[in-house]
Amino acid sequence: MTVHTLHPAPRVILVNAGAADRYTDTWSDPDLRCEIGPQLSCAEADDLAEILTELGAPEAGHAWLLAHARADDEGDRHDHLREEGIREYGE
Repeated sequence: MTVHTLHPAPRVILVNAGAADRYTDTWSDPDLRCEIGPQLSCAEADDLAEILTELGAPEAGHAWLLAHARADDEGDRHDHLREEGIREYGE
């Protein structure tokens, strides 16, 4: 018996533009990224980067991945970004 699963369509929500701008401004802070990024799990970093990108701040999303990647070990999901993250934020 073959079971076929359907992937649900992504949920689309409306967000107040002011709230979205405040969110991206807050989470675009380089000091915050530098301090918190290495503490995030790979999934948490991916989720934060994705929501920032969806809210119109893809540079901030990528920066969070770099800040997070500094602490990734060899073979971790963001290991390929580690060197760039260290150059950007230090060790």
